[in-house]
Amino acid sequence: MRPPFPAAEAPPSQPQPPTTPPWTRTLPSAWPGLRPVERLDDGPLPPPWLLRPAARQPRLGLPAAIVVVLVIAFGAGIAVDRAAYPPAASPAPGVANGQASEPPQFKPFWEAWDILHQHYVDQSALDSTKLAEGATRGLVDAVGDTGHTRFLTPDEVSASHQSLSGSITGIGARMAQVDAQFVIQSVVPGSPAEKAGLRAGDVVLAVDGDPIDAKTLDQVVQSIRGTAGTSVRLQIGRQGSAAFDVSIVRAEISVPAVSWAVIPGSTVADIRVEEFSRAAADDLKSALRDAEKAGATGLVLDLRDDPGGYVDEAVGVTSLFVSGGTVYQERDASGKTREIPVRQGESIENLPMVVLVNLGSASAAEIVAGALQDAGRAKVYGQTTFGTGTVLSEFDLSDGSAVLVGTVEWLTPKGRQIWHHGITPDVKVELPTGARLITPDELRSGGADALTKANDAQLKSALTGLTGS
Repeated sequence: MRPPFPAAEAPPSQPQPPTTPPWTRTLPSAWPGLRPVERLDDGPLPPPWLLRPAARQPRLGLPAAIVVVLVIAFGAGIAVDRAAYPPAASPAPGVANGQASEPPQFKPFWEAWDILHQHYVDQSALDSTKLAEGATRGLVDAVGDTGHTRFLTPDEVSASHQSLSGSITGIGARMAQVDAQFVIQSVVPGSPAEKAGLRAGDVVLAVDGDPIDAKTLDQVVQSIRGTAGTSVRLQIGRQGSAAFDVSIVRAEISVPAVSWAVIPGSTVADIRVEEFSRAAADDLKSALRDAEKAGATGLVLDLRDDPGGYVDEAVGVTSLFVSGGTVYQERDASGKTREIPVRQGESIENLPMVVLVNLGSASAAEIVAGALQDAGRAKVYGQTTFGTGTVLSEFDLSDGSAVLVGTVEWLTPKGRQIWHHGITPDVKVELPTGARLITPDELRSGGADALTKANDAQLKSALTGLTGS
């Protein structure tokens, strides 16, 4: 009655809202996330009853954004270590029939499997693949690392990798799961989500009229994404407002890594890193050189709403501004810590600078902000960041599914914990009600009063701190 498990293959080379609506709560700083970075050389060992082949190399050349509905479920600088955990090569009857290769806790599972296949009234409804996927999802969910460590079906794996391609179809909102809520972490400038008025902190309550409280983050993302030109209707919860519906037309979305402009009325360049995608450090280097040629005498490194990306790019970006020391520390499950150094000979910029962050700054963005803050290279302005401070490693299973597992934690150079805490700014500045984050494109095209019209108090405060006026 049990499904035969395939032979191991060698890895390739490469509920109803409560009386107080949930969206009125203060969101915790620990938001789950996902971003590919580097291979893990040291990691937790698998259970002794599993065989582990050589770990795959991480997929490189993939931008950071994941679950871009673009929904980006985030956010890292998070490592995706590619490893496969195939089951035994022969069929596995389980301990119910006395096989000793599995722990005894599996006995009730196989008993339940047999009971369903022997006694369930509608045998045609028993889909062995769905049953196995549900069991695996339940196993991983039982860890309790909601929205972070999780199971992906083959279709969900494919969708998450498409999200890494840099240009996908969706609405342009980055999403994360906070407890049982599905929260918009940030929106992509110029995206359908931004044009529809969505903003960071909004909670998605339903998609096309269907409540989503019993779904996973990946399932919610899949229900929002779709073909360009089609519409999706979201019910949104927002602090201080009654729930409301918004209809959004999906589109093909591409997220630029870096943009910049001289702030009108100053000689300060606002350089925005949208995400730490592949070659972000090189793009930033080019932007810095162009800004200096344009006469910039100071820099605002804007990492607001940056969900993170490749940790290697975070190292590269930090290395442009400091000539030595540590970018971050990583600590594994055993407590072993190692320092990741600044790349020597890459520092090109000594202009005075400040860093801007907010709740939407996560993972790789937090690494850079923390590194520059600890090095005394730049003061940090804005709001406490998202608090994504773990490496999420992806392990392939034999049927094309995968488990995503938090394996390594990041610390700032001085040992400050990012996970659950975020980076606390040196100067705390809230964005006023009705204000919005202004982009370099708007600064360039909006004229002398562009910053005033946007009422971007965080950028104004950073500019004042940098220039003294």
